[in-house]
Amino acid sequence: MHQFSVKITFITIVCILFSDCNAVKKVQEGELLLTENIVYINGEKTKDRKLYNYLLQQPNKKLLGQPVKLHIYNLARENADSLYVVKLEQRPLKKKRLRSLLSEKQVNRYVERKYNFNEWIKKTGEAPSVIQENKIKKSKKRLEGYFWNRGWFNVSSNHELVHGDSLQASVNYFVTTKTPYKVDSFETNIASKDADSIYEIYRKESTVMVGKQYNTFDLEEERNRITDNFRNHGLFYFERDYVKFDADTIGGGEHVGLRLTIANRSANTGDKEVFKVRKISRVRIFTDSNLRSKFGKIADTTLYKGFELYSYDKLRYEPKAIANAVFLTPNSVYSDIHRTQTYNSISNLGVFKY
Repeated sequence: MHQFSVKITFITIVCILFSDCNAVKKVQEGELLLTENIVYINGEKTKDRKLYNYLLQQPNKKLLGQPVKLHIYNLARENADSLYVVKLEQRPLKKKRLRSLLSEKQVNRYVERKYNFNEWIKKTGEAPSVIQENKIKKSKKRLEGYFWNRGWFNVSSNHELVHGDSLQASVNYFVTTKTPYKVDSFETNIASKDADSIYEIYRKESTVMVGKQYNTFDLEEERNRITDNFRNHGLFYFERDYVKFDADTIGGGEHVGLRLTIANRSANTGDKEVFKVRKISRVRIFTDSNLRSKFGKIADTTLYKGFELYSYDKLRYEPKAIANAVFLTPNSVYSDIHRTQTYNSISNLGVFKY
């Protein structure tokens, strides 16, 4: 508790005195401390925080306009462990006095405490954010990627360093978006008749529309929507990776043509297998299944409304209560939603472990 109070007092004193600290104390010659990032979109400064989050390098955090954590970090000494030992060796009288009062082990602990406190200062503080050219280049690519994914295929970017006080500079990013591309056609090529029928029924829910500005995230959302619809309407083996989009900008102008392709499934034999709507043939419920009973013999069997209930001992539950919790029913079309509902419903009964 005492050590914690000392540290709090230390931070308080630093906060009071930080205005007199040198922010570039540990910035080397030839380096620049990053003081600010400014992003300009088509010549106008933006305050959109999500764009600034794409920048790989941020200035040191500030409190009341000052990088307090940086000032705390600057109080720490480099190579403190060896430095304390050397200093002690260079001051034989102090070393002798310490050895007369303390044992060798206690002297070592004294040095260790000073080193640990120095390390605590480093961890509490924040190292100087030194401008790195490679991170600026990557940040520009990330900014361009943000706009490219939203239809600005001809986006470009540049930057400049604005030098401030000694060894300090800010970075200005300039992004030019130009004209965005819009979807001018959308074709589909779905090999399975069952899959194509399901797609057409729910096509009006599509996030991809002709005339809308191109957006990569619309395509990702559409892939998820198609996959969910197919798996909830009987296409048991369907996976998201079967949904492919091709974009074509060859036609000229700021137009993009999209083509959706869903091929048939690759079977274990290497051949293509058509996606078909699958129905549930049987629903078997093992009411007391566990590792010990896995290789045992079934002792009790009950048939209730098409559900087959098995037990390795005498069935302890009402068949109706169990059947009502199961949404996957015999002769019904398979659905992921019904499977999830079944898991949740059985779990809510509070009597089964699985």
